[in-house]
Amino acid sequence: MNLHEVQAFAASQIMAVPALAALGQPSLYSLFDDDQSVLDRLAAQRRATGVCMEIGLVSGDDSQNASTPGRGTVLNASFDVFIGEEPRVQHSPSNLDLVRQVIAAICKQPGNHEPAARCTGYDAAKNDHGVILHVLSFTVPVRIT
Repeated sequence: MNLHEVQAFAASQIMAVPALAALGQPSLYSLFDDDQSVLDRLAAQRRATGVCMEIGLVSGDDSQNASTPGRGTVLNASFDVFIGEEPRVQHSPSNLDLVRQVIAAICKQPGNHEPAARCTGYDAAKNDHGVILHVLSFTVPVRIT
């Protein structure tokens, strides 16, 4: 997998799980999108299904840099998945089951001999309106060719 494929990889892993796909397509964050239109779209999805997801920007870390002849340089790509959850809207999976299913989906071994992603962190908060924000952090080895 290359660095530019990481967001789409994470989204496809989520969408491959029927219960998660029923909640809607994750949004892929881009610096080029209009922030207000993205917020409006995510809020509409959260109101409709109880959940919205966004895959954040991807960064590369060479802390375990390894060059392999013919395969390029391997970096650890880091990214976050943001899950907005509306407890007042009935949805399933929910709460920590939702978190577990997203982690399992993204960390599932891809079928193309690529290394699996690894979950490296989790945090959650609740805003004044009762909306829960789950933040899941992941790393996955990528090639820079």
